[in-house]
Amino acid sequence: MVRSPAVRWPDAALLEQLLASGLLRLWLQAQVEQALLADRPDPDAAVVASLQQASLGSSELEWRQWCQRQGVAPGCLEGLARQRAELESCQRQWFERAAHELFLEQGSALDQVWFSVLQTNDPDLAQEWFFKLQDAELDYAELAPESLGGERFTGGSVGPIRIRELQSPLDLLLRRIQPGVVQPPLLTPAGRHWLVRLNQRLPARWEGPLIDALLAEAYRDWLNGTVDALLARCPAPGELLTLQPPDA
Repeated sequence: MVRSPAVRWPDAALLEQLLASGLLRLWLQAQVEQALLADRPDPDAAVVASLQQASLGSSELEWRQWCQRQGVAPGCLEGLARQRAELESCQRQWFERAAHELFLEQGSALDQVWFSVLQTNDPDLAQEWFFKLQDAELDYAELAPESLGGERFTGGSVGPIRIRELQSPLDLLLRRIQPGVVQPPLLTPAGRHWLVRLNQRLPARWEGPLIDALLAEAYRDWLNGTVDALLARCPAPGELLTLQPPDA
C-alpha cells in the first residue's frame, strides 16, 4: 500500500518552461506515477525479458547485440519494465472495485458486435438499398463498393467492436435491435443515411481483456482527477504536495 505519496511542484524556471511548451500536465502525470512507484521492489527478471523480446529480439544475445549496435546499455528497459509491471499491479490492487462499477454502469454498451453497414448521402438511394437488401435482391458485399465509409473495403462488414466505441445514434440502434434484420435508413448528425444489420452480439463478461481495459480506464480517471486537483491548487514554486493515494 502506498502511504501519502508526494510530488514537488516545479521550481519557477522549470514551471515557466513547462507552461511555455504546454507540457505541464504531462510532466505532472509522470511525477504522480513516479511517486506511486517510489520504494517498490524491482520487477522480476522475466518481466524485463518479455519487454526485451517484444521490443526486438527473441533471445538475450539478440537483445545485447542490438544494444551494442545502437550504443545503449542492455539494461535500458529495466526502468520501463519496473514501471509497467508495478502500474499494472497497482491498477488491479486499487481500481478493481471502480472498474467493476464501470462494468455495471455501462452494461450493454460493453457488448461486442459484428454488423453490416452501408453509407450514402442520398436518401433516395438509401431507400432503394433498403428494399433490395430487405428483399435479398442484393447483399451488403455487392453494394459495399458504393458506400462512403471504410466498410466499402470490407464488404460492408464491421467488427468485432464494442458498442461504446461507436458514434451516436449507431450505438443506440445496435443496443436495441435483433440480429439478422436489415434496419430502415438511419439518418446520422453528419447527414448520412446508414443501412445497418446486426449480425452478432457478444454480451460483455467480467473477464480477461475487458477487466484489463476497465482497470486502465479507472486508473486514467484517477490520474486525470489527481492532476486536475494539483493544477487547481496553484502551488508555490518548489512546494511539496501530498497526494491522496488511490487506496485511501
